[in-house]
Amino acid sequence: MAVKKDRRFFDEQLIIESMLGHNRRVVAHCRNFAAIVSGLAAGILGLTGLWGLLVFVMATLGISLILLARVNFDTSLYFPTVKEVLIGQFWHGMMSFILFWTLAYDMVYIF
Repeated sequence: MAVKKDRRFFDEQLIIESMLGHNRRVVAHCRNFAAIVSGLAAGILGLTGLWGLLVFVMATLGISLILLARVNFDTSLYFPTVKEVLIGQFWHGMMSFILFWTLAYDMVYIF
C-alpha cells in the first residue's frame, strides 16, 4: 500500500516518485561536477567577466547533450519534461561554478 503513495499519473504515464527523484539527483550531480570542472578551468585560465560565464554555459550545454544522448534523446521514460534535463539544477550549478571560479582565480593570480 505504501507503493501507491509513490506513484502518480502524468500525461497518462505511470511515474514512480522515488525513481524520478533519483533521476533528478543524477542530473544535479552531473551538473555540479561540470560546474566545478568548468569553474576551475575558467579560474586557472584567468577568464573574467562574460568569458568565464561562457565557459559555464558551454559546460552546461555539453553535459545536457551528454545526458540526452545517454537516454537516447527520449526523456519521456525518465522525466516529465525535457526541460529538466536541459536546464534542471542550473542555478545550483551556477553557484558551484562561481565558487570554484573565484577560488581558482584567486589562488593562481592573486596569491
